[in-house]
Amino acid sequence: MCIKEGDKAKTVKAFGRCFTLYYGYYTESDKSRGSEGLMPIYPDFRISPEYTKEGLPFVTQMQDACPHLSPIGEDGDCFSCRYYKQGEDLIGVCTHPAHKKRE
Repeated sequence: MCIKEGDKAKTVKAFGRCFTLYYGYYTESDKSRGSEGLMPIYPDFRISPEYTKEGLPFVTQMQDACPHLSPIGEDGDCFSCRYYKQGEDLIGVCTHPAHKKRE
């Protein structure tokens, strides 16, 4: 099977929402490796915020943490924060009160 950029990789359901992921490249270095560098591309929720019906913002595990980071690990990403709540795959939500969407 030959995977190409833009092909559907998978659908991830997290906290009542579905996100379709497509194959692509995160960096020019990945792209220079051709099909070997293809990977599922996760949404960039910092650029395009999305929320649960309860108003919690979606984040990815590998997303750089915000200034409210309360670490339970040594990394500076959302996954190592006590406010990160795991969903399916690498998508979760931030439960910090300052990030909750207000009506």
